[in-house]
Amino acid sequence: MMINNRLFYDLIDEVINIFYQQNESFNIIDFLIYHKLDLLYCEKFDICKNNRQMKIERRMVEYSKECRQIAKLAKQNEINIIFLKGIALSHIYKENYLWRYYSDIDLLVEEKQIDKMKSLLEKMGYRYGIVKKGEIIEPTRKQILYKIMYTHEMYPMVKINNNMVLYADVNFKFSWKGNENTANIEVPFTDIKKSVNYLDNSIYLPVLDKKTNFIHLCVHFYNEAVYFALDNLYHGGEPKEFRLFRLFDIISMIFSLTSEDMIFIKTFCDKYNIEEKIKFVLKCIYLIFGEKYLANIREYFD
Repeated sequence: MMINNRLFYDLIDEVINIFYQQNESFNIIDFLIYHKLDLLYCEKFDICKNNRQMKIERRMVEYSKECRQIAKLAKQNEINIIFLKGIALSHIYKENYLWRYYSDIDLLVEEKQIDKMKSLLEKMGYRYGIVKKGEIIEPTRKQILYKIMYTHEMYPMVKINNNMVLYADVNFKFSWKGNENTANIEVPFTDIKKSVNYLDNSIYLPVLDKKTNFIHLCVHFYNEAVYFALDNLYHGGEPKEFRLFRLFDIISMIFSLTSEDMIFIKTFCDKYNIEEKIKFVLKCIYLIFGEKYLANIREYFD
């Protein structure tokens, strides 16, 4: 499935107009870089084709190779994985994969296999940590355990390869309800596996189909907003702002969803009590862009 670039150009124009009306002096390029929309915008106007674009393209090529190697080794070691967000979206939903660049590899792993996945990544040269000023800063044991016990993912793993920083984020929960006291169980990995497609059949690169991908992106946006950006308990730093490229991803999917897809999504959300997360995202889209991008979904989510 490919989305016509006209949709993204229109979205960017609308966003720029909104912010320009509020502040005529705001820096468009800096704004777009922050929201990871700069390469699409620059392509539209044929500007900024510089070292930044070359650097991002080199990183995307490296990440693409890394994903295929991880997929190959995971299959050999009988580890069930699914690639999330960046790698799938950049190659499936955009005419030019550089429009949707990303800064890490996101994986969903069956929770009982996270130790095996950690060992596999370590053999590939990854280790727990984040890079600051070219150095890998390792976390404390408390930080590692906190991520596993109270969030949906392991502490980030990183390696530096040919002067390029590569991150891998291993998720083990699909929906994650934070510390909410709820009787609803996490979405089982076995249910998620039913919705897997293969980005490259020759190398086994498993990704979510568009229906389940849409659900996951909405869930992730909600979790990032409510559990991370608006609650210092989870990330221990300053609240972060929404990144608009995430809404662009979701809007692009909305335009591809059929009525049959929507029935599946509604049933899935009812089953696992995550409808509020979908509604939260749709409300954000409505407040920023209006209702025209929600025409084929509103009857299912009031």
